[in-house]
Amino acid sequence: MRITIDDAAVNTILEVIGQNPDQPGNVRIYVAGMGCGGPVFGLALDEQKENDEVNSDNKVTFVVESDVVKQFGGFTVESMGNGFKVIPDIQPVSGCASCGGSCG
Repeated sequence: MRITIDDAAVNTILEVIGQNPDQPGNVRIYVAGMGCGGPVFGLALDEQKENDEVNSDNKVTFVVESDVVKQFGGFTVESMGNGFKVIPDIQPVSGCASCGGSCG
């Protein structure tokens, strides 16, 4: 599994990990829900689990469920100043890109 992360995101994540020494030091990428254009991904400090794939190529160790990796491939994590944008390598196919109306 490939994870690409920008320097600003690395620095912010390392700061969060440092501020939460009682939490696990791994960052989980997970499907947080479904939006109008497809899945929305979240980040959380979490323990590694048996069915996880692990990427520690960066200064940050990421864990992702194997099923999520099979569906979306790797991920790009970008700092957005007040949060993060998580972009899957494999873009999901969705019928409509809007919640406001029908497809037809």
